[in-house]
Amino acid sequence: MRRVLTSHAASVKFPSPPTPKEKLKRPTPILTVTPSRPSRTQRWQAAIGLLAALCVSALNGACQPNPNATGAGPNAPNPRAQGPGNDAVAVINEAQAGAKGTFPITAPLTMPLKDTAYPVPAGALFVSPQGKASSSGTSPNAPTTLQNALKIAPVGGTIVLRGGTYRVGGINLPRRLTLQSFAGEKPWLKGSVEVEGWVRDGDAWRHDNWQIEFPSRGYVATVLDKVTDPQYPMAPYGDMAFVDGKALFQVGSRAQVGPGRFYVDYRTQKLYLGDDPTGKMVEAASKDQGLFIGGDGDLARTAAGSMVRGLGLAHYQLGVNVSAPQVVIEDCTFLWNANNGLNLRGASTDCIVRGNTFTGNGSTGISANGAHRLLVEGNLISYNNVEGFKRTWSAAGVKVVLLDGFVARDNIAEHNFATGIWLDVDVNHAVVTRNISRYNGAIGIFFEISKHAVIAFNLVHDNGAGIQISGSHDAHVYNNTLVNNNRNFVMQQGNRKNSEKSGEVANTPTGEFFTARGNVFKNNIVWNSKAKAEEAMFDFRMWGQTPESSRSALMVAASAHNAYHRVTPTQPPAIIRWAANGKDFTAYQSAQEFSQATGYETGSLSTTGADPYFVDAEKGDFRLKPGSPARGIEEELPAEVAKALGVEGSRGRNLGAL
Repeated sequence: MRRVLTSHAASVKFPSPPTPKEKLKRPTPILTVTPSRPSRTQRWQAAIGLLAALCVSALNGACQPNPNATGAGPNAPNPRAQGPGNDAVAVINEAQAGAKGTFPITAPLTMPLKDTAYPVPAGALFVSPQGKASSSGTSPNAPTTLQNALKIAPVGGTIVLRGGTYRVGGINLPRRLTLQSFAGEKPWLKGSVEVEGWVRDGDAWRHDNWQIEFPSRGYVATVLDKVTDPQYPMAPYGDMAFVDGKALFQVGSRAQVGPGRFYVDYRTQKLYLGDDPTGKMVEAASKDQGLFIGGDGDLARTAAGSMVRGLGLAHYQLGVNVSAPQVVIEDCTFLWNANNGLNLRGASTDCIVRGNTFTGNGSTGISANGAHRLLVEGNLISYNNVEGFKRTWSAAGVKVVLLDGFVARDNIAEHNFATGIWLDVDVNHAVVTRNISRYNGAIGIFFEISKHAVIAFNLVHDNGAGIQISGSHDAHVYNNTLVNNNRNFVMQQGNRKNSEKSGEVANTPTGEFFTARGNVFKNNIVWNSKAKAEEAMFDFRMWGQTPESSRSALMVAASAHNAYHRVTPTQPPAIIRWAANGKDFTAYQSAQEFSQATGYETGSLSTTGADPYFVDAEKGDFRLKPGSPARGIEEELPAEVAKALGVEGSRGRNLGAL
């Protein structure tokens, strides 16, 4: 019988600054990256080195990119598969065209787990893939099974996973437990099965009696038209196939099967591969969800305080689903899950997501809905949305909605075929600081239909847009370094109305437009951009609004003490594009010209030609050079902003990211 898998599915106040203990755990990113000029082959070699280096060292605190790393475009060549070992879970192959069109992104998905050595408390249980259910699991040399340990572990107990591959799914933590890796070993939880019994079928290979079906998952099915890009119609389907660790590309019919592709015929229960499986390990997705922590009602309460650390999760629809408070997800790797790597929902308040790697997930690395006071810190979030979900809906490196008290700091969000860090719909009292967001296919940092945020000390470069504020209130954008984005900073008044019957979203009555109001832009370095005609480095965009409701003066409370630089006087076409009344746009060629016309941008700088700011921007070194005009001219941080960032607010520091 066929098994169908589905989903379980204007006083400003900000979160308190980190405690001294938290500060000690933070990695410190440096402002050194490299431009996207080498050849495709060089870019791929560099990208592989970058991801490996970041996984092993950056998330342990160094955050030091490979000096040769660059952004790799979606048509770049792909590395060969590295085999099926635990440290080489999946590599996208070279043949990536089909019914969906050109594959949206290529990525080196050979992501190792971090080396760990967690303390083991007395009474811990040990498990392994070869463990026996009859064993007590009290000794690392006589492990039990993971399933048995979950049954017998007491509240507050610790389960230690020995290295190897666990073919499990639907694991539920209904009470407070800690799952952690054994010192020096690499446990992978996989939602796939090994598939044997292949027969040649013309130009393909066929496996009969394939009884696993992944229809569009839960919420995806209810908004299918919104999440699906017509170019990639198979994205919502969670079927996955891997040959010797190499991910194949799903197509929608038998006729489209070819090298690097696979097809599932649900009607005849057949699985087709375009690659020869002879003598190779073939894995196919079979589990909907890896771990589920908590649940509804009492389950959320009893699972509070659970911890998962040092594990790898791959080949699921959803790697980990959290619905309990005070959960910690740390030092884990979420790789090649068909939809989201990690999801945190309503009951998951006061959770911490720290030091993890989220790479090559189908839609989103981290998603959260209602997870108040969430801390996302020191993670590598890269190459997500490989399935090509619509980038205007939910696909992102990180996307959070409907929560209060969000902090994202010291993360690297890069190469996502989507927005890097996205705060959307009633995300209130947020702090986004000291992140690197680069080479993302949409926006680097996006604050949308939300209110009260500090976005500061971030390095944001080579994205579609750098930092974008849309329909939001009281965003304080301070001391960011914005370089070579298509548009470095965007303030947008959109044409989206509140459709919620409660009328409570972003304090906007039902049926009225979400409005941008009271936002501040100060102490930033805005360096060059790839803006096209009728665009600018500091760009105002307005649609569907009356002139009165969309006046730029209402959108921006203050803009001053910024530094603008263009390599040439015509690219980008303008420094600032502004509409005094919401419809008559004027392009300004310098901050001084803009200041004289509007009164904004007092104390700001504009330069053209040779770069007076950075040590070597062409080689990606964005540190301020000695004598840089951006040194020592920062306007004092307001008290509430300084408090949110945990820094002193004294005047006279440098512009841009720290």
